[in-house]
Amino acid sequence: RGMLVLNPEWLGMGQLSGDGYRHGRMNQLDLCGTSGLGPFYLAMSRGLDVLLALEHADPERVAVSGLSGGGWQTIIISSLDTRVKLTDPVAGYSSFRTRVRHFSDLGDSEQTPCDLATVADYAQLTALMAPRPTLLTFNAKDDCCFAADHALPPLLDAARPIFQLYGKELNLRWHVNHHPGNHNFDRENREAFYRMLGDFFCTDDKSYSSFEIPSEMELKTKEEVAIELPAENANFQTLAMELSQDLPRTPEVPSDATAFGVWRQANRAKLREVVRAKQYAVQGETVHSEENDGVTATCWRLKVGDAWTVPAVELVRGEPKGTVIHVADAGRASVADEAGKLVADGMRVLAVDPFYFGESKIAQKDYLFALLLATVGDRALGIQASQLAAIARWTQSRGKSGLATIAATGPRSSTIALVAAGLEDRAIGGVRLRGSLGSLKEVIEKNNWSFEQAPELFCFGLLEAFDIPQLAALVAPRPVKFETSSAAGGSQ
Repeated sequence: RGMLVLNPEWLGMGQLSGDGYRHGRMNQLDLCGTSGLGPFYLAMSRGLDVLLALEHADPERVAVSGLSGGGWQTIIISSLDTRVKLTDPVAGYSSFRTRVRHFSDLGDSEQTPCDLATVADYAQLTALMAPRPTLLTFNAKDDCCFAADHALPPLLDAARPIFQLYGKELNLRWHVNHHPGNHNFDRENREAFYRMLGDFFCTDDKSYSSFEIPSEMELKTKEEVAIELPAENANFQTLAMELSQDLPRTPEVPSDATAFGVWRQANRAKLREVVRAKQYAVQGETVHSEENDGVTATCWRLKVGDAWTVPAVELVRGEPKGTVIHVADAGRASVADEAGKLVADGMRVLAVDPFYFGESKIAQKDYLFALLLATVGDRALGIQASQLAAIARWTQSRGKSGLATIAATGPRSSTIALVAAGLEDRAIGGVRLRGSLGSLKEVIEKNNWSFEQAPELFCFGLLEAFDIPQLAALVAPRPVKFETSSAAGGSQ
């Protein structure tokens, strides 16, 4: 057809399919306070730079199209870069409001970036195309995501009024593929795109046809189109490692008592902001209680705020001398032996499963819901820490053994406990951490974790403001005990 076509490789696919490009690792950049979406957008933007620099490129006839993740790329670059004059995203996205009702549409890290929904839904991104020609292509029986019946109508509802304001209602079009109707960019969908190009880019060409031109004989092998890449080509982990070198921005903790008090007050407020902490109230409902060998075990259903219910088991023998709230990465059932030892030592133990752990763990693809929380402006870490802090206040309000100690097992729970204690100094008397991280940088450098492995540890901007030592300092003068921590190699 005489058209110039550029196919930039997508991060995580093709020649960029290495482990360092897995999309869940873009959140390592989030931890450093830099948007993990940035490399995706910059790759698309630079792709347009390259395309438009070609000798015969026409800046007034630039179109973008792609399927699935390519459809997502299409709406992102097309809506935000007006160099794109026509767009055809194919089965690439739906509104966030649609996704909360159709879990097949829940997107990975790049599709659900931190805080995006606080400024724009995908419905608004579609409307931003106005008045530029826009073809929305979906599949009727999509077996992957974004099926036409639920994905398309909200996008049209949002975009139509804006196209009408421009007097360009006919520039907004849609196409639904029924045969085969699955997740595809097959011939019928492609020919709908060709018609769009003809109607807007080739109006003076009377010979233009929207029927596909056979080109199978021109296709090249993967090896023929492979491009030599630099040996040290950057990926999400290497970018995050570079960013993390100078973090936190202000790591110093004052040694002077007066200066430390000022630092603690300011940084407690900063931590509250970074993790989007909540001030929850707790109502406890007894589910079951029984006594065995002098130990009373009470199962609680704790209503935390208006939205959350946290399961808990309280163990007590006689008149306890203190209270320990126990959390663990593997759930409260995993610390039964430890809880028994604490009770034998005269402690009241409240073993809880905050959001994402034990009984509170979402059964399938739990990390996608953490992404959804972050894109609407919340943080999993803030919710979990706020739940713990609220439960500590509830325990104290019952007049049960004074300030509670938070005992945490595992790197995730230990970080949550530090944040909770840093935020709540009136109900939490100290923390005891088993298996804590010594530094948040281990998430990137040592463990190279992906988002799905520890969603709360990728809290946007946390490492930019705090590392483990600064979080521990916020708890002072209350005790912080590390056991088998990667920071200490043992107890301290």
